[in-house]
Amino acid sequence: MKMEQVISTDGTKIAFWRRGTGDPLLFIHGTAESSEDWGELPAVLESDFTVAVMDRRGRGQSGDGEEYSLDLEAGDVAAVVDALGGKAHIMARSFGARVALEAAMREVDIQSLILFEPIHTSRYMPADLPSRIEEFLHASEVAAACELFFSESGLLAPEDVISWLNSLHGPWTKRTRHAETIPREIREIRNGLVSLKEALVIEAPVLLLTGGELPSKLVLKGLKKLEPVLPNARRESIPGQSYMAVQDAPVLVAKHMLSFLLEQQGRTALEQQTRAKENKNILATFIDQVWNEGRLDKLDDYLTDDYVEHTAFGDFQGADEFRAFVVTMHRAFPDFQCRVDAVTGDADQVACRYTAQGTHDGEFMGILPTGNHTVIEGCIFGRIEDGKLAETWDQFDILSILDSLEVLPEDSVERMEGGPASPTS
Repeated sequence: MKMEQVISTDGTKIAFWRRGTGDPLLFIHGTAESSEDWGELPAVLESDFTVAVMDRRGRGQSGDGEEYSLDLEAGDVAAVVDALGGKAHIMARSFGARVALEAAMREVDIQSLILFEPIHTSRYMPADLPSRIEEFLHASEVAAACELFFSESGLLAPEDVISWLNSLHGPWTKRTRHAETIPREIREIRNGLVSLKEALVIEAPVLLLTGGELPSKLVLKGLKKLEPVLPNARRESIPGQSYMAVQDAPVLVAKHMLSFLLEQQGRTALEQQTRAKENKNILATFIDQVWNEGRLDKLDDYLTDDYVEHTAFGDFQGADEFRAFVVTMHRAFPDFQCRVDAVTGDADQVACRYTAQGTHDGEFMGILPTGNHTVIEGCIFGRIEDGKLAETWDQFDILSILDSLEVLPEDSVERMEGGPASPTS
């Protein structure tokens, strides 16, 4: 995979790699790790998703800033998600899961979250742990620093610590930069419990995934706090596995992920179909109630505050200008009626073909009443925001209207009908 970079909110360069086809699926690694430590797991899923792995700030190919905070890390995630086209699924592990939650609470465009053995807070760790880790780091004893962290943090069971150390890529001397990020992360989430108020903004479905073996005390305490506050969360475990399942059993982890992700895709497709149906109904009932019944009191139910209507007569900004346009048409054609001949739409847009007709019994564009019956055929294309029309384009042939009112010169009518133009002398 070719490395790509985005610029985060503080100017830090964040590296990521992507491959595959389908919806974006972003992997966010844990503490003292980098994108390499996902092993074969991303590759297992790249036939179903556009898989992306990122290096969190301060490790791998990503840069680092002078300051550190979860807010900055959330900005990093937002920048990568935006580069992936938005609406990404996220798989995050350990402290990376806390970063993913922070991004979701800041309303980054996330379709769903898979949090593998998430760390919620460090308040259950010894208060002096960051300082003691830094002592080892200052002495260049990187392996000892990491072993101390994983042994005393409660993140791993003692028997898994050596396994984790052995799973890392490259000699320990090349991982100093990763290890140096551990103390700041512990301090950052010392009192970083996710509150119910914060978590309620996370509308994305969440899978809390753990190994089937008894998770560490730190993870169990985090799950106990997270499950009640996340509105759309459920918990699953992988039988016979531990925190090391990502390295030890990537196919098995991928199976659980895929089941959840495909369920969300199916749910998303159903939601889009439902919204498309609702949007078609919005336009059809808008035409019936406003144009046919003259229910101008309903405009606020159908139009956004910044609504714009584009027509051959000009643009109408907001409900007041559009209301005046409808009144003008109804005065000119008191029996005005519009029939929707066909309507189509999706989750964000809607369009219809219509036939409108009425008798010209009032002044229209400076033309005195003719008593002529007028038929107007046209199309409306609309953009929907939050269940209301935000912008519409009403396309119709104004010359045909003028012709039906018998106000066009004869040579203009011939040209409209494809006949010869009047000869000139």
